[in-house]
Amino acid sequence: MYIFHGRVQGIGLRARTYSMAKSLGLSGYIKNRDDGTVEAVFQGDEEKIKRIIEYIKGIAYIEKIDYFDDDVKYNDFQIRY
Repeated sequence: MYIFHGRVQGIGLRARTYSMAKSLGLSGYIKNRDDGTVEAVFQGDEEKIKRIIEYIKGIAYIEKIDYFDDDVKYNDFQIRY
């Protein structure tokens, strides 16, 4: 699980990340958190995960990214609310 800190809400990040994740064939989810951060899980090919992280860095002002292990397996990618 990734937690993105910075200017990450109110910029269309979830929708744009959803589209990119679907095009890359990744599984997982993305959602806004109450504290102003964005939480995301990406599962799939490691190079594609690196690619989507770089994509997010290009469309949002990221101050910090935290990473936590997530053992849950996902079948598709979705936006959570």
